[in-house]
Amino acid sequence: MKHIILLRHGVTKENQSAVIQGQTDGQLTELGREQARAAGRRLSEQNIDLAVTSDLARARETLLEVLKFVDCPWTTDKRLRERNFGQFHGRTRDDYAQFVKDSAYEPHTFRPPDGEDYTMVHQRVLAFLDEAAATPGDGALLAVTHGGVVRHLLTQAHQRPLTDVGQFHTDNASITEFLVAADGTIDIVRMNDTSHLGEGLKGPRLEMI
Repeated sequence: MKHIILLRHGVTKENQSAVIQGQTDGQLTELGREQARAAGRRLSEQNIDLAVTSDLARARETLLEVLKFVDCPWTTDKRLRERNFGQFHGRTRDDYAQFVKDSAYEPHTFRPPDGEDYTMVHQRVLAFLDEAAATPGDGALLAVTHGGVVRHLLTQAHQRPLTDVGQFHTDNASITEFLVAADGTIDIVRMNDTSHLGEGLKGPRLEMI
């Protein structure tokens, strides 16, 4: 079985302002960098062979802080990007939620103009997971990514439909761990673990959109 560790990026200014970042480059706040270092200290206890990060700045910044404590090679993978919200990038989460509510679509079927729907995200995330599970080496693979990606992987792990993606919460700098078998079966070791963050390092809790 392959050990895969998922780390959501640290908090950004846009997270704190409830602004949709999607596939734009949000930057970590100082709190976000502190969260990433705290995650790095926790992850230093793990045997990690390789780190793979979303190429978006907030994820790469998070990994660079982690690598102050974890010694491993790393690379980027665009499949770990957050959902593409298209024309809603830079808009507030409330604006987006109201638009979807007023439309004829359910959240899981709505595709923002120039963006992705849930199915598109799910397909690329599972393609990454399949490759990650086949990565050689006895150690873990660390994937630094975004809340939406982690939610989609948890939905797959629980064998739930895409309508349930929003039922899973992922905090900034939270750690989720899987053991993935050769047949694709996923055992969850832990999910949305923030025990490495003290109360002063917690970020905002935002619902899935």
